[in-house]
This record gives sequence, structure tokens and C-alpha cells, in this order.
Amino acid sequence: MGLRNWGLDKVTGYVGRKTEGYKTKAGGVGLFLLGIVGIMGHIWPDVGLPVQEWDIIVGEFAGGLAAFGIGAKVEKVKAAVAENTEITKATVTPSLEQSVEPEKWNGKIPGQFP
Repeated sequence: MGLRNWGLDKVTGYVGRKTEGYKTKAGGVGLFLLGIVGIMGHIWPDVGLPVQEWDIIVGEFAGGLAAFGIGAKVEKVKAAVAENTEITKATVTPSLEQSVEPEKWNGKIPGQFP
């Protein structure tokens, strides 16, 4: 039982990391489509679609748009972090040729009069 859970955790964790940002977009699209189905239920009540309250339908639309926007932001931030990491590594790690010798101490405390 424990080994099966460990393997399942590894697989779902891998899939979750690879689809970061897309899961949020998919959830947003799903909520948006639920709002559309709710409106269709009001337009055609005899089809068998669920009839929802209007405030729930509006909430599904708003939640879907918000989640879709957050998913897009996650992808943009991830791309910006990857780009900045490469730039930072190149600028922060100086080569040994550029090492600067520290100044020698002249025996005075900073701010001390001559």
C-alpha cells in the first residue's frame, strides 16, 4: 500500500509540475463553460441542462475569467524567472581574472580626524 502511494505521488507530482499554469487555465475554461451551460439551461429548459440561479452563473463566469488570467500570469512569471536566472548567474559570478584586491588599512578609523 505504501509503495503504491509513493509511486502515485511521484507520478502526480511530475505531471503537476509539468502542467503548472495550464491546470489553472483549464479550470478557468471549465468554470466559464459551466456559466455558458447555466445560461443554456435558462434558454432551453426542456433539454435537460441544469437550471442555475443567475448569481451562480455570474460567479462562474467571473471565477473562470479570474482563474484563466492567473494561469496566464503564472506562465509569464515562470518565463521571466528563468530568463533572469540566466542573466543573474552570468553577472554575479565574476571570473578569477576580475578579482579585486581589498584596500589596505591605513590605521585610521573611518571618520577619525587626521
